[in-house]
Amino acid sequence: MEEEDKTTERPGHSEKISLIWVGVGFGAFYWLLESVRDVLAFEKGTLTERLFKPDLASLWMRLMIIAMIIFYGFYAQSLRTHLETKSGAKRAGGSRVIISGIICALLYWALEAARDVFIFRKGTLMEQLFAPDVAGLSVRLLAVSVIVLFSVYVQNLINERRIAEDTMRRNREALEKEVDERTVELKKANEQLRQEIDGRKRLETALWVNRRCFHDIVNATSDGIVIVDSSDRIRFANIAFENLIGRKKGEVTGETFVPPFESGESGRATVVCASGECEVDMKVLQTEWQDAPARLVLVRQVPRDVFVD
Repeated sequence: MEEEDKTTERPGHSEKISLIWVGVGFGAFYWLLESVRDVLAFEKGTLTERLFKPDLASLWMRLMIIAMIIFYGFYAQSLRTHLETKSGAKRAGGSRVIISGIICALLYWALEAARDVFIFRKGTLMEQLFAPDVAGLSVRLLAVSVIVLFSVYVQNLINERRIAEDTMRRNREALEKEVDERTVELKKANEQLRQEIDGRKRLETALWVNRRCFHDIVNATSDGIVIVDSSDRIRFANIAFENLIGRKKGEVTGETFVPPFESGESGRATVVCASGECEVDMKVLQTEWQDAPARLVLVRQVPRDVFVD
């Protein structure tokens, strides 16, 4: 926050310096116009003389006007800062700078009229205010034009800054709105993902429980149970079947086993068991194993006394 404040203050400081120098520039511009006017309109010497060696009356008049322009530059800068920093000033500011420039020009006009009356004894105050001579009128109009032009320039600077700040504010608001929307979407996505993960965990737990129950059930029975895939490979065999054929637990998985009957058929068959060949009752059923077609083979060993008979 401190860095942001410093960054915000630096442009304001540079703008203050630039407006002061702009006022000095307008003062120099007025000095030049005044010199050109004296040469072309009143034929008062050469341009170089009027620029660098004006008469005392002209010098006093120019310095007064330039001082007023520079003073107005300070005032315009303070007014500009006020308009840009105070809440609601952007809406209430309007053309306030131009109006202040016009007031400053009218003040100069009144001071000039008072000087002509009380110092140079040129008629009455009302005459100098509303009907000055041609020479005095040209001088005043030139100075008033420069002051008003300066105020218009400052107002344009304020308007440009205002437009830039409004654009930045709208962009910032749009960005904040987009960030908020993305944040809400991200929260929803995270919540949905969390629910999916919780659901998957519950599903995995349920599958593990079902698989455990399945193994407990099929391993508890005395009949052999074998699941064979479409390639005649053993995918699962319970403990009773492994004991029947005399193989260790898990060794028969993946080996070939071809049931002698089709799905839905049953009968007696001979299989290789731990003690050699033995007679078994077999039944083959159609089923699925891990989402693929498979056959469920039920095997029950025939007692020896039944086999002998």
